[in-house]
Amino acid sequence: MKRIRGIFLICIPILASPLSAQAHLLKAFSGPDGARPLGSLILSGPTLFGMTSYGGSYNTGTIFKIEVDGSGYSVLHEFSPSEGEGINPSGTLSISESTLFGVTPLGGTFGQGTVFKMSTDGSGFNTIRNFTGEANDGGAPQKCLLLIGSTLFGMTTSGGNHGFGVIYRMEKDGGGFVILHDFTGADSDGANPEGGLLLVDGALFGMTSRGGAFDSGVLFKIGTDGSEYSILHHFSREIGNGAHPRGSLILSGDTLYAMTNKGGYFGKGTVFKIQTNGTGFKNLYAFGTQGFFDGCFPNGDLLLCGDMLYGMTDLGGSYMGGVFFRIKTDGSEYLILNHFDNLDEIGEIPSGALLNIEQVFYGMISEGGLNQNGSIFSFNLSKRAMSADLVEGWNWVSFNILPEDASLDSVFSGILPYIDQVKTQTQSAIYDNGLWLGDLADMSEIKSGEMYKIRVKSACTIQLSGIQVARGTPISLQRGWNWVGFLPDTQLGLAECMNGLTLFAEQVKSQHQSAVYLSGNWIGDLVTMYPGKGYTIFVNYECNLVYPSR
Repeated sequence: MKRIRGIFLICIPILASPLSAQAHLLKAFSGPDGARPLGSLILSGPTLFGMTSYGGSYNTGTIFKIEVDGSGYSVLHEFSPSEGEGINPSGTLSISESTLFGVTPLGGTFGQGTVFKMSTDGSGFNTIRNFTGEANDGGAPQKCLLLIGSTLFGMTTSGGNHGFGVIYRMEKDGGGFVILHDFTGADSDGANPEGGLLLVDGALFGMTSRGGAFDSGVLFKIGTDGSEYSILHHFSREIGNGAHPRGSLILSGDTLYAMTNKGGYFGKGTVFKIQTNGTGFKNLYAFGTQGFFDGCFPNGDLLLCGDMLYGMTDLGGSYMGGVFFRIKTDGSEYLILNHFDNLDEIGEIPSGALLNIEQVFYGMISEGGLNQNGSIFSFNLSKRAMSADLVEGWNWVSFNILPEDASLDSVFSGILPYIDQVKTQTQSAIYDNGLWLGDLADMSEIKSGEMYKIRVKSACTIQLSGIQVARGTPISLQRGWNWVGFLPDTQLGLAECMNGLTLFAEQVKSQHQSAVYLSGNWIGDLVTMYPGKGYTIFVNYECNLVYPSR
């Protein structure tokens, strides 16, 4: 996919301690060692386990392990169609002591997918169930298995008496296979589940991607013995609802959280919550609120950490490769933490769910990256620090750190004796005798790429700590002059940053330098952009400034 870059600014150094990138490549799949992972990682001790849907000797998928620091990558198993094994796994492993369990949607004796188990050292691979796709059985099992004691629970996307999939249980040794529910696809039932099951107070909860009153999927509840099946919610494409969930539910107290792939106000999917008794359904966020910039069409699961939900979308974002986001459980403070891009070493189109280990998030990318076969990445969300040296008088400053407390008192707490005035393009505040006077209340627009003009009485250094603002955050530009910040943590050439805005931009200024765009070239003494500086940009039309991903 061709990428169009819309970026643009100018520079001068000011940041005393530049930040390192938060996203870190742990493994770039090469093809022979795996390709295109479509599930999530699991953790056992210091080791991560996962699967790829393609790659390996037969290009039909692998099972692998890797240490959390990126070392010790090893292929534990290559799926072999010639051996009658399942192929192209697209889900997530489950673990019981030293045994891994998983499913494949294809392959096996009947070509309808399998359930398998294997030791964590790669030995003892064994197919314990071959699906037939026929009546009284299932076909194409998806995502993951739920392990309760010695029993495995799962769902298939197809098969069963009506061809719309089933809910099943079986023992870890492959025996005792029982269908708990056969989806009918009728208005009063679901069809084609694509996620996993969740155990809540002795009952199983899950979702289907289709079926129900509006053929947009349902959220259901069923006993572990198959009794008391009931639908708690019918999804739809109506505003205020969501449609076609493709992931799994998570639980906090009596509240379930998940995402839908489509539907919502803009038709690009939602984050929602609902009580376990089926009441209180509410969309927390509708993707598409910012066009495509805020992500769209999520396929994976959410991760809950405290009062914050973390997730990823398959598409959208500034580079159209998906985003990594967070949002509070009450639906407030939606924030994009990373925009994925096919042109960088990590790649695009994230798969599955995230795994959190002490504020380091681990995940997988299904396409692109260093070898164009997907990757494993980590993302450090621990607090970052930055400092900027200010000279006496006015300073044009920008920040790529969003502090938890963005109030003026907090941001400038270390230099209040020196502060005289702070301005944005539309607001200002004067500090006088311990009080802030004016209409500028806080620095929260750091997250939107705002530039600030700060006047100090004498030279000083400002220090901030918080979460790094995603460098791909789109900065909205209006016709005329715009005050903008610089979000990358390394210097970039002006021409590189301006690639994509040459039809709109006429002039760029820093506090002491400038450049104009004439006959396809930038003319002036502004050549390089630096972290920490603020800029003004003149454009002919409304557009968005997006910095390159690398």
